[in-house]
Amino acid sequence: MQVDPDIVSSHRLQTKNFNIAVGVDRPLQHVFATVLNRSGKPAGGFPAFASYPMTREGVKQAADALEAFVRKSEGNWSLPQIVIQGLHDDLEIMSEGGDIGNLHFYDGEKR
Repeated sequence: MQVDPDIVSSHRLQTKNFNIAVGVDRPLQHVFATVLNRSGKPAGGFPAFASYPMTREGVKQAADALEAFVRKSEGNWSLPQIVIQGLHDDLEIMSEGGDIGNLHFYDGEKR
């Protein structure tokens, strides 16, 4: 996944079984989420490029969908709070007219 340095944020992490990307896309006006298996193919059962409203509620919907999906195979997994806060920060920066171009990687396996 390519990230435009001024208009898209992407927060990425790995779990035992998945690679997850979630972020904010300014031109498309949405929060996106995608889950790949460890071989880099879309994880069956999760939309290849899920889209949610570009709001705090959209961030919650994306987090809930990701957590529900990952928990099916990894038990009591939660999207790290630092990722959720990062998405909220991206929304705030955009609402103030700032650029959100960032790419963050997190170690999600420690959860």
